[in-house]
Amino acid sequence: MKTKLTCAERDAIVHEHGRYEGWTVWSSCTDLSAEFSDYPRMDITWTNGTRYIADVRHPGSLEWDVPVTPKVDRLPCEHYELDDQDVRDD
Repeated sequence: MKTKLTCAERDAIVHEHGRYEGWTVWSSCTDLSAEFSDYPRMDITWTNGTRYIADVRHPGSLEWDVPVTPKVDRLPCEHYELDDQDVRDD
């Protein structure tokens, strides 16, 4: 069962030994153009081999015909700690 984390709780876990030290991307899906959903979305799951942390971002829409500028996220970010049931391959 996944457990919701605050941003501070998530950062304390993944930055415990330095910025992402010992963590790698386990899976990711970036859909900035909203091709596969109604809105842009970024999902990244990190692992250190024993723990899994899922991050979800909801970036603001991109305007392709203007210079790239940072956009405010559409919704607050989400963070979860996943358990073995959440990350099984079968």
